[in-house]
Amino acid sequence: MVYLSITPQDVYQQYVRARGSTGAARSAVPLMSRRRLPLDHPLAEVFFAAIESVTTSMSGSSKSRYRTTMEYFLRFLGKHHPPVRTLQQLRRDPHILGWLKWPLLAEPPLVKALAPCMSSLCVV
Repeated sequence: MVYLSITPQDVYQQYVRARGSTGAARSAVPLMSRRRLPLDHPLAEVFFAAIESVTTSMSGSSKSRYRTTMEYFLRFLGKHHPPVRTLQQLRRDPHILGWLKWPLLAEPPLVKALAPCMSSLCVV
């Protein structure tokens, strides 16, 4: 049995080398060191406390993904449903389903690959 020791930096360098020949746009700031925008939403404290509880045994990257997903959700709520200020006001439809189909309805669509999978959510 052979074990390899690969660091996140090794993976990132391989990724950069692979993308370099395609001419794809590169960010001036590496993904790992990007700053988060401040989030001002009344539900933020409740959601992030729940994330801390759920992700206690997860890796740092998993915790970061949970946090990022909740930030996107709360930003969506703030922009599209500003009256929602408490958990009791959240509803499956339009809040949760609206957030799930929001990337497909953006102009231009943010997620083209998910369109076939999520077409049932877009039925009005």
